[in-house]
Amino acid sequence: MDTLTEVADRYGLTSPQQIGAVVHRLPPGQVSKLFDDTVEAILSDEGEPNPLPHDEHFVASSSFRGDSGCREWGCREEKLAGLAQFAALYSDGVIVPHFFDNFKGDDESSRTAIGDFFFKLWALRPLVEAGLARFAVDRFCLCSSCHVEFRRATLKHDREAFDFFISKLPELQLVYRPPSPNSPWVLELSGPADLVPHGHLLMVPECGTRPPSWAPIRVQKVDERPGV
Repeated sequence: MDTLTEVADRYGLTSPQQIGAVVHRLPPGQVSKLFDDTVEAILSDEGEPNPLPHDEHFVASSSFRGDSGCREWGCREEKLAGLAQFAALYSDGVIVPHFFDNFKGDDESSRTAIGDFFFKLWALRPLVEAGLARFAVDRFCLCSSCHVEFRRATLKHDREAFDFFISKLPELQLVYRPPSPNSPWVLELSGPADLVPHGHLLMVPECGTRPPSWAPIRVQKVDERPGV
């Protein structure tokens, strides 16, 4: 079974430029094959004798591994560089989960998802080859009693995160922009840079030609453009 780096080499996914070009020009069948090869390589690595010491495993959070916040590769590379430095200096091994449920077949979001994954592999490849990092499928395998404890803990964190968000609302502005003939609907989030990446974040849906069910019916003008 191929390792992840072997899959990357075989498909020519060895630099950000090549990754962007290859994943968007592959025929549909090859996109699905690349996805299957990727997941098989991850699961195969998980089944190998674990080279990472159990006592010092560090599981990278979604923000630390660049899966939340700004989606631009340049911004994500900064986060991944920080993760790599942390892993090399302070951890005997880092586990990097990846969420594959957004892969739906041959569409733009699927190609973007697989491109994002191999960009992450490119950024962390020296750690992977040194045996200091391992990718994993983002999933939870919990027994019924542990699931109760897990839900209790996540609900506590969710409540605290929501309370924190509410406390910061006066510093934030959220604008809904309706779809137009040339663009989908979009949410614009603005605020201090320590709360919002770059101070301004655009959230664009995968399929936004029709307004969402929660969208306001009456749209006004915000910064001289339709919005509310």
